[in-house]
Amino acid sequence: MSLEPVAAAKAAENRTADDVRMMQYWIQQMENSIDSAQNFALADFELHRAIADASISPFMRSISGVIELAHAAIYEKVVTAPSKSLVDGQLISTGKLLAAIESGNSTSSSNHMKA
Repeated sequence: MSLEPVAAAKAAENRTADDVRMMQYWIQQMENSIDSAQNFALADFELHRAIADASISPFMRSISGVIELAHAAIYEKVVTAPSKSLVDGQLISTGKLLAAIESGNSTSSSNHMKA
């Protein structure tokens, strides 16, 4: 979704230590949920909500429900036919995204969200 890179860039500019800890928590939950596609997807939804919250943009926060709906459509495939390589790839991408947000690099954050 094209709005998510903007949210990631804003999160990189405005994140707090608590925001980063919350994102790390949800990534850890994703890692712990590898055997449960539904729980993995739920943790990913929450991660994206944490990114929207860290952006401190009322608009980004308000559309997080729309973003979750888009992710639900994508994760329907994961839930019905989980793939270890897909999950591993998602975790690697998400780790790079968090590193970019944590370092305050808005351009890299936006690029990782697009990937």
